[in-house]
Amino acid sequence: MKGQQRVVYLELCDEVNAQLCAFCKYGNSMGWGCDESYYECRHPIRGIRYEEDVPDPGGDCWAFSPELPLAVIADIVGVVVSQHWTQWEFFVEKEGPLPVFGRV
Repeated sequence: MKGQQRVVYLELCDEVNAQLCAFCKYGNSMGWGCDESYYECRHPIRGIRYEEDVPDPGGDCWAFSPELPLAVIADIVGVVVSQHWTQWEFFVEKEGPLPVFGRV
């Protein structure tokens, strides 16, 4: 995805202090620690799969590929913001609603 196309995703991530990896199909959540989430990149291009290449919140990644449609990501961010969650997670389900969990 080109840089200009990622701007809206970066803005949404900024709203919830999230890494771009949170919404990337190659991002793999490694859990929580000290009120921050950790991600591992599972991109098929070997050279970018290392932890040091995972961007911090606000950081960009040229290999970003959204896991969900933009409207769904915006809905997730809306739920997180409206609930004032500082920690949150969502699960992609094959059928039914998309569960979003969080805590203050």
